[in-house]
Amino acid sequence: MKKQSISSALFCALILLSCILKGQVPGHQRGLYIDKFIVLDNGSNISNIFSIVGNSAKEDELLNYCDKNHITYINLSDLYKVFQGTSAQVDSKKAALSAFICKAKSSQHCIRFVGAGVGGFGTIDSINSYNELQTPAFQFQDAERNSPYYSDLSFVEQVILPTDERFLVAEGVKLTLRLLSSKNKKVL
Repeated sequence: MKKQSISSALFCALILLSCILKGQVPGHQRGLYIDKFIVLDNGSNISNIFSIVGNSAKEDELLNYCDKNHITYINLSDLYKVFQGTSAQVDSKKAALSAFICKAKSSQHCIRFVGAGVGGFGTIDSINSYNELQTPAFQFQDAERNSPYYSDLSFVEQVILPTDERFLVAEGVKLTLRLLSSKNKKVL
């Protein structure tokens, strides 16, 4: 009897806490946990067959599912695999991850937040250092693409890795464009 009352009290406390505690994203979001988001082949490269990231058809299928079901938050699993392999392999996987996140958060899809399911502190540190290094590619509006300045600035629509000599310039240009677009709502 005593075990039952302790279990009941614990259950009630967990229910109460779940009502009070907030998630890691603001407001009420509809979320989806995505298992096996990144699958590697034997050489630590992204598997084009089994992985979602890096496979355009699977990425589009996932994002279309999210759109149809009004999912605004996705939590990606297996991100520790992004940081495995040689420097070139890691850069390639970071670029694929960044391109997917930009695609997911573009105006074409309803994703507002992207999270990471992690199981160790090493992965958290790797993700945090990655997040500090690179901002997403800038997305020009269709009208801005007709500007005479677009050809000189269009390189910021690409994923530019920290190892690229254009990286610091790209980060500065993206920051400037974002500040201008938030103030004027029209960049060029």
